[in-house]
Amino acid sequence: MAVKFLKPCQQGTLYTKGEIAGFDKETEAALVKQGFAEAVKPADKPNA
Repeated sequence: MAVKFLKPCQQGTLYTKGEIAGFDKETEAALVKQGFAEAVKPADKPNA
């Protein structure tokens, strides 16, 4: 699961607005619910 931060947040490390990071499902849900981030879909991997 991945989120894009909407404002600065410290979740283990400091994330700034616009950064994208991956978390487990529960952490992602908490960040979205609290308004710190929005869920994003991971980019498709190009064919090798």
